[in-house]
Amino acid sequence: MFIFHGLHEHSGRYAEFAKACNSKGIICSALDFFGHGRSIGYKESPGDIGRSWRELVSSGYSLVVSEMSNYEDQDVQIIIFGHSMGALLAFHIVHALRERPDAPHPDMVILCGIAMDAGPSAAAPFGCKCLNCIPLYCGPLARGIGWAIEKVDPQGSNSPIDGSQCTHDSQNLELRKQDFYHYLGDIRNRTGHQLLRASHEARKLFKKWGKVSATCQKAFRLLLLHGEEDTLCYSSGSCKLFATCPVPPVQKFLKLYPNLYHELLNELPEDRAAVLKDIFTFIDDHPKRSGAASEKVSEVVTAHPI
Repeated sequence: MFIFHGLHEHSGRYAEFAKACNSKGIICSALDFFGHGRSIGYKESPGDIGRSWRELVSSGYSLVVSEMSNYEDQDVQIIIFGHSMGALLAFHIVHALRERPDAPHPDMVILCGIAMDAGPSAAAPFGCKCLNCIPLYCGPLARGIGWAIEKVDPQGSNSPIDGSQCTHDSQNLELRKQDFYHYLGDIRNRTGHQLLRASHEARKLFKKWGKVSATCQKAFRLLLLHGEEDTLCYSSGSCKLFATCPVPPVQKFLKLYPNLYHELLNELPEDRAAVLKDIFTFIDDHPKRSGAASEKVSEVVTAHPI
């Protein structure tokens, strides 16, 4: 399983999830993207994803190709998991892999709280939640404004993130505040614009994403997870992807969780357990999963993207 983290966080936050995967015989690998966690970024500008979204996609693509080169002679299933921005990245990474006939192609894709339709708790231009309607309903205008302010002040403050809307678990919220590697500041202008562009490009790919083609004859199973009370990234993004993408109906699944917020893997213990159960049920239902080698385990890996 390849784990791609969300905006401003790092792969270390998925250590417990990786250990749960390990117990199921799933090897996990992850990285800290540019400017996140332990990976270098621009000086005094944590949380800036860099000059190009394509570079982030390239980092994730390279991780998958590099890691899977160790299993060329083995029939190993590939699972791509992403949360929030990481889910949007995973979407693009999966597309890039399937565009190359010689690249490893995923067997399963799990997208959690995909950052497709930004909500007011994360997309409040200039800190005004009432302006959330601009990026949500006036895409060209939002991208135009985003382009302009990125050129003027790429590192400037764009939108605050309401951390209280990440999870109902107060203990996890406190750990988030104390996490040295978790950037708690505002989304930067350049990052905001890059995310707007990335979600726009993803929507244009909806109708072909996952479609069997000349470059990839292999279909994958898809699981979309989203909290219905998520105000950082609306669940409508997952619903639109589920309804539009050409993944066969018997191979795609959408799970919406009433009353849950954005970080499903960090919700209250009983809710978190339900999410994990759904994830592992989805994985175990894959035809090739029977008889998986439980001895093949590994801790989550934090790798430098360059």
